[in-house]
Amino acid sequence: MFNHYLKEFLKIFTLFTALIFLFTAANLSAQIPLDKDEEPEEDIYKQDINRDGNVNIVDVVALLLLGRDGPESPVADYTDDGEYGIWDATALLLHIINGELSLPDSFPITGRVVENDQGVAGVLMVCEGGYEWLQTTTNSDGYYRFDGLNDSKYKVKPILKSYYYTFEPSEFEAVVNGDSVTLPDMQATYAAFTLSGRVVEGDLALEGVSINVRGEGVDTTVVTDSQGMYHVDSLFNAPYVIMPTLENYTFDPLSLSVHMLGDSLTQDIQAIPIGATPPDLHVIGGMVLCSVQPLGNVQVLLIGDKEAGTVTDAGGLYSFAVPDGNYTVIVVPIPLFQVFSPSTHSVELQGQDILNLNFFGFGAGGSE
Repeated sequence: MFNHYLKEFLKIFTLFTALIFLFTAANLSAQIPLDKDEEPEEDIYKQDINRDGNVNIVDVVALLLLGRDGPESPVADYTDDGEYGIWDATALLLHIINGELSLPDSFPITGRVVENDQGVAGVLMVCEGGYEWLQTTTNSDGYYRFDGLNDSKYKVKPILKSYYYTFEPSEFEAVVNGDSVTLPDMQATYAAFTLSGRVVEGDLALEGVSINVRGEGVDTTVVTDSQGMYHVDSLFNAPYVIMPTLENYTFDPLSLSVHMLGDSLTQDIQAIPIGATPPDLHVIGGMVLCSVQPLGNVQVLLIGDKEAGTVTDAGGLYSFAVPDGNYTVIVVPIPLFQVFSPSTHSVELQGQDILNLNFFGFGAGGSE
């Protein structure tokens, strides 16, 4: 923890020092011009960090803070001493003052999403890499395009629409190096999967169990046949919750969350007779949301004395009805929200409901 605060202090101190030094350099630039006998190289690297169409002092400070911590970081070692620091920032500022910088060339990444050689419209595509996180949607012919990309390595992948399709490959890696990049076609397959399974009491099939399946595109109930079998067709590549019910029976698990993950799935359920009086149940629940809105169809798991799973409704709400015991609630990351805070809630249920166990999502790959 101390190291964390020390790093933050050093970062703030460095920024403060940089601002003083840079503005001082700006005021003295008329008296201390660059040596005109040493012409700057034409290929000096520039980076418009805030993407305002200019290279200016805001970008200089951003470069100073970002440093050179990886091969994809800005190359700005103007003093050629193997490091990036205040002297490089000063040199960069003087180049700007003398009008010797222009924006680097940028290039597009293009591609197409197809199903049986026909373009798939409306697929949300994301391009991430360097300092970029861009998104676009395929047009009526399945084409997508990301403009204004500097030399770097990028990942291009579909999100959200993947509920309704599976993709091969699931993502592309693209390297922009002084030219535009055209990616191969991404093959889409419409999701139409089957969820099936068997409900048994011990080793015996249990007929007449109502199986409610709820999730993306479906909220239906089927009943097990004489072999204890159930099945639900035409499910998407998405999470679903299974909830079995039958008078005088409880089930292990009480409810179950599954994800089709690009294929049909078989899920068996164990039935346990409880007599005429079921155990007292209480609710564990809450909401999954981001800073502006609730998040629906997010998979939530319950582990502990009983295990269960569910998905959030359109209002971001989830709940579990379980007997007293010790439990942990876990929310499963989704493409747009890959980190949730907190990551889990642990509770002890004793005779009353426990609500407001909320999770907050962070987008674009999350935040540490």
